[in-house]
Amino acid sequence: GPPLVTGSPSGEVVDYDASGKEVWRKTVGDQPWGCVGLASGHRLVGMYSSQKVVEFDAQGNQVWEKNGLPGGPFGFERLDNGNTLIACSDGGKVLEIDPEGKTVWEYSNTGRPTDARRLSNGNTLVALQNSGNVLEVDSAGKTVWEITGLSSPFCCQRLEDGNTLITLLGEGKVIEVAPDKSRVWTKEGLGSPYFAQRLMNGNTLIASDGGAMEIDREGKEVSKYPMSNCSRAHRF
Repeated sequence: GPPLVTGSPSGEVVDYDASGKEVWRKTVGDQPWGCVGLASGHRLVGMYSSQKVVEFDAQGNQVWEKNGLPGGPFGFERLDNGNTLIACSDGGKVLEIDPEGKTVWEYSNTGRPTDARRLSNGNTLVALQNSGNVLEVDSAGKTVWEITGLSSPFCCQRLEDGNTLITLLGEGKVIEVAPDKSRVWTKEGLGSPYFAQRLMNGNTLIASDGGAMEIDREGKEVSKYPMSNCSRAHRF
């Protein structure tokens, strides 16, 4: 599927098809730091400055929103149960919100949660930018796995083999760590890597200050979507 790219200061969200042609664009303002393409063809966009997550349909009409979040949303996802998991950065909370906007689960941590992913085992993976760790917590909020001492981790993804993909803003790197916390793969020299997504083909999609790009396992660039200060890119 196509990458969906958000440019934060420009306030725009752009969707490209597989050939790199622009197929959808929406100017939303409000510092859209995050975006997720849904299987329905809808798009979830997080507005950092107005502290809300908005869902647009394929025509660009707003069909859902959750406002009044305790902090600007960076990382979020629509769960299989229809709820939305949101990392509320400065608010120090990760919230699971149902379609009516009610909080059904929450995890609190003052380390500045910038990304959150629900795992297949029901636990939640959280990146804490300011405290420099990525941790997996169970439904009671207890930490069951943790990697510490990271330099401004901003985004995290648990891979099918059990490894974890993490962007390090402080080092300009994307790293992949094994369950024993050893680094098994690194891409360096990225400026500000805000986001990374391991794709089905084994390549990695990275959003950074120069735009979005797809790289292979050797670190070679396969495709590029230039944009100043690209905060998120998501293939769906």
